[in-house]
Amino acid sequence: MSDNDTAFNALASLSPPLDLNNERSSPESACMRVAHDRELASQLPCAHLAHALLWEKSMRVLAVVGQKGGIGKSTTVMNLAACMSRSSSVAVIDVDPQASTTKWAERAGENLPFDFTSETDISMLSLMRQLDYDVVIVDTPGSLADRDVLSALLDQTDYAIAPLSPSFMEIEPVQRTLQDFVIPRGIPYRVLMNKVDLRDGKGDLESFEELLDTGSFFDGQVGIPRFKNYIRQAKVMKMMPLQGTVITDYSDTRNSRAAISDYTSVALELMNLWARERKTA
Repeated sequence: MSDNDTAFNALASLSPPLDLNNERSSPESACMRVAHDRELASQLPCAHLAHALLWEKSMRVLAVVGQKGGIGKSTTVMNLAACMSRSSSVAVIDVDPQASTTKWAERAGENLPFDFTSETDISMLSLMRQLDYDVVIVDTPGSLADRDVLSALLDQTDYAIAPLSPSFMEIEPVQRTLQDFVIPRGIPYRVLMNKVDLRDGKGDLESFEELLDTGSFFDGQVGIPRFKNYIRQAKVMKMMPLQGTVITDYSDTRNSRAAISDYTSVALELMNLWARERKTA
């Protein structure tokens, strides 16, 4: 599936169907249409998490994991939360003692489109499932020293995302986190390729994707589950933590278009994954 096809397919599935003649030649246009139209986003079959996708669950806890700094955990948390808040009630919890996401949220103040809190008390993490939200997204500890906090959180988690830059040196830390904490608990997960640089074309990216799909990383398993969509490098994302902004604060410009499109596509892909889980349950 190419970039933004998730958004395009979702738009095409609406009843009555929308006129997508223009979008058909540019799937990214379809994704941008979702990103900037809250009413349209709320119509998508994959958007109604509270009433359709969660089935017998009252909410979903999504953990963004990675025991290494600089992999994009906080950026993934804040921007996926912003995208998903277009159609669902979302809360973000920062349990990372480094508090990068908390500092980001403090700069945003009341402007975030979702609720935010921080919590590193292990005894309080078991109460997450009592929160009245469709989705709770958690920024997890990025250090090997915080194993107890990470373990307590993952005991309450429904799904995990591991950001991964397309570099062979980055695979081992992600592999270790999944092997030690996620897989033993039977938590469904995906790696999300982040900080993807396409200035020299897609050759390196495609080679890395092939490695993830066919490599031997865990006993008895071929490859690592990954999102088909990915997050490209974009200058606009470097300033977000300092400015207290998230992807939904930006209009469609040359500088922000890639980031808006990419995070919207990943959010829609995740919702579709959850929808298929419900159908097969």
